[in-house]
Amino acid sequence: MSKPRLLLSFSGGLDTSFCVVHLGKTYDVTTVTFDVGGLDDAERAAIAARSVECGASAHHLVDLRQALCDRILMPLIRSGFLKGETYPLCVGSERGLQAEGLAKMANEGGFDAVGHGCTAAGNDQVRFDVTLRALLRDGIHIEAPIRDLGPTREESAVALRDVGIAVEPKVTTYSVNTSLWGTTLGGGPLHDPALPVPDDLRHKVLPAGEVTAPDTLVRIGFEAGVPTSLDGQRMAMPDLIEALNARGAAHGLGRDVHTGDTVLGIKGRIVFEAPAAHLVHRAHLELCKLVLSKHQLYLREHLKPLYGQLLHEGLWLDPVMRDVEAYLASEQRVVSGEVGLVLGKGTLTLSSVDTPFSRMKGKARYGELGAGWTGRDTDGFSKILSLSLRGGR
Repeated sequence: MSKPRLLLSFSGGLDTSFCVVHLGKTYDVTTVTFDVGGLDDAERAAIAARSVECGASAHHLVDLRQALCDRILMPLIRSGFLKGETYPLCVGSERGLQAEGLAKMANEGGFDAVGHGCTAAGNDQVRFDVTLRALLRDGIHIEAPIRDLGPTREESAVALRDVGIAVEPKVTTYSVNTSLWGTTLGGGPLHDPALPVPDDLRHKVLPAGEVTAPDTLVRIGFEAGVPTSLDGQRMAMPDLIEALNARGAAHGLGRDVHTGDTVLGIKGRIVFEAPAAHLVHRAHLELCKLVLSKHQLYLREHLKPLYGQLLHEGLWLDPVMRDVEAYLASEQRVVSGEVGLVLGKGTLTLSSVDTPFSRMKGKARYGELGAGWTGRDTDGFSKILSLSLRGGR
């Protein structure tokens, strides 16, 4: 009698490798890697080989990099959201997109179950499950061995070694997640906020003291709030982000620590590296401040946390997200131009903002002279503005 078929979202890491071995006792396991960036060809080949080594009957690679840019990063950049004023959702925002792909493949491929390698304490289990439960056809159930069995990373490593699968010692300490928008590193001493973050806990961003690259001017071009060019060269968004990641990392930019609330309501702490996000957010903010009205800037500060928090909590499919995206698309019509940034040794400095939609052109003067009004006009304006402050006097 043949086994039921299961489709597993597979990263090739410790947790999903354990899932293949464990679920393979019950299911005929097919793995799929949804490529959301951060991988080179050698790493993609290694993931496919790992799937076979762990016992999967088939492996698929689905390139979601452009879809990630079009459906997640474009509105996220337009919103300007940084969780805790720090973290650009460099990993996690893509989970709904990956879960959508998993559900689509399972529905169309006649699978009996789907699986993921999320833990019981993390955000990703919610992001995957909420989307899967919304989109899977009736009869397909969800398997999550890491969440349900709760093995430690060392126990998962032992289970793999017992069946002849090699595990590098360092993966039992830290969990590393990578996407086009950045990388997160969690575990180990990060669980204790009283301990200093190890400076060698890094992925690709150089320590500022090791930066050898000279100070460099980069020019990021935007159209309707979305980055479209680098140093005057028009580029596809995935390529542009990869280029900015490389440049920022070489200058020691984009690495930080984030402590915040998880979807479950507990605190979490990670190191993240997001050089491209760091550069793009800084450039986009300066452009917004120059071209949007004060009321638009006020309103976006209220919509930004709503959009970012719902995305963080796995509610990407909520209809209100499309509503906010529609507003952002309208608001950002004039957020076009080129922003110059100077990349130093661990420093980022604004150089210039060039846009045909500048609200400083023709009217703004700072100092003794106005443009289009007189001193008598402003004297009257001030008198009227002060009336409500006088009370009953």
